[in-house]
Order: sequence, then structure tokens, then C-alpha cells
Amino acid sequence: MIASLLANTSINVTFTLDQAVRLLTTIPAYYDFLQAAFSAATGNVTMQGRNTSLTETLTIDKVYLFILKGGYNADFTSQTGSTTLQGKLTVENSGGQAYNQVEVEA
Repeated sequence: MIASLLANTSINVTFTLDQAVRLLTTIPAYYDFLQAAFSAATGNVTMQGRNTSLTETLTIDKVYLFILKGGYNADFTSQTGSTTLQGKLTVENSGGQAYNQVEVEA
């Protein structure tokens, strides 16, 4: 607790951006949107979404197995709700899809 500041004082603050989507790769990568994560995939892909709503259009257009698991807590250790895609989901080409705890609202 700081009782008072009587002179010039510097304060260091660190801000962490909690990105909404994690692409499970050898080293997990984090993205703000589902489409950005899917576009970065180079093969069969599992993505995890936080327990949040994302307003976007998601187009599945690669011949990969696509798995989307939603509703994760802040550190992606457990599913506590669902990920809601507020927009459009289009499947143009795919090696198959699986969805878990994901909602789509037009």
C-alpha cells in the first residue's frame, strides 16, 4: 500500500492482452479471432476459444480436419461455458469438422 506520494514517482505497469483463440500447435499460438487462427493453420487443426462471443465470419476452406472446442477459461485449462460466433460460419471445403461447446448466432 502506498500511503502517499510526496515526490516525482515512476510506476511500471504491465498489461496483458488475453486473446480469445488458441491454435494448438507444437508451440500454441494465440489470436484475437477464429478466422485468423484458422488461416494460420497448415494442417489438421484444433482450436480452442475462450468463454466469450466473437463477431466475425468464419470460413472453413481448407481440406483439413477442423476441431473447435469452445468455452475455455482465461488460461485454457477447463471449459466453463461456450464460445459464441456471432456472424456466419461457411464450410467451403473440409476434411471434416467437430465442434464442442460452440454456438453460432446469425
